[in-house]
Amino acid sequence: MQHYGAVVADARVVVDGNLISAAGVTAGLDASLVLASLLRGDAVAQEIQLSLEYAPNPIFNSGTPESAPAEVLESFWKKYEPIGTAREAEAIRYATDRSREQILPR
Repeated sequence: MQHYGAVVADARVVVDGNLISAAGVTAGLDASLVLASLLRGDAVAQEIQLSLEYAPNPIFNSGTPESAPAEVLESFWKKYEPIGTAREAEAIRYATDRSREQILPR
């Protein structure tokens, strides 16, 4: 993410000025509740959560590399490392092209 100018935060939901970002599927629901809370207050956000019956209770505790069992993490990396490598290469290419554009005026 740093190649795109982003600063990585170890959080499900990040509020940065007028931007709210979320990491993951249910984190999107969390971000929506944060937004509702910022716009209308905690009570309204809690009413929305209640109306959705959103009470996260995951069956497994493997949602982060720190909490996943070693064998699950190892299997994950074997499967997804090529994708991560390709994404990293694309990010580096993007950053390189962008910095070149800033140096060389059109």
